[in-house]
Amino acid sequence: MTHAIIRPAPENDLAQVWGVYYQTGIVGEASPPAPGSVPAELRHEFVSGRMVVAVIADRLCGYATVTTRRNLGFLSSLFVLPDVQSTGLGTRLLHEVLPADEGLRCTLSSADPRALSLYIRSGMQPQWPVYYL
Repeated sequence: MTHAIIRPAPENDLAQVWGVYYQTGIVGEASPPAPGSVPAELRHEFVSGRMVVAVIADRLCGYATVTTRRNLGFLSSLFVLPDVQSTGLGTRLLHEVLPADEGLRCTLSSADPRALSLYIRSGMQPQWPVYYL
């Protein structure tokens, strides 16, 4: 893997962070919608949690956000650009952003089997499916 720098995200990274999220969401779409502006939920994650980004050769390639309350670390986002997935970048982001203690760690869902195995290896155990309507 190309050397990635993992660092805290400043607010001026949010547009590029949104770009990473958008690019992962449109994979396989024949006519994807325009990305639009940074959504409020992403701004909320930035303000309420801890967001880190991965940068390779001055290109923001991934990010992760965790919100911690007492002994619970909730992984609200972990996304890596499609062309650098399966390189270990998601693992590095997850290890950087998760709380250092051995508290509870959780996330809601992922349809990507690579992400599920990463979460399981980090101590999150699947409990039940989450369906979006």
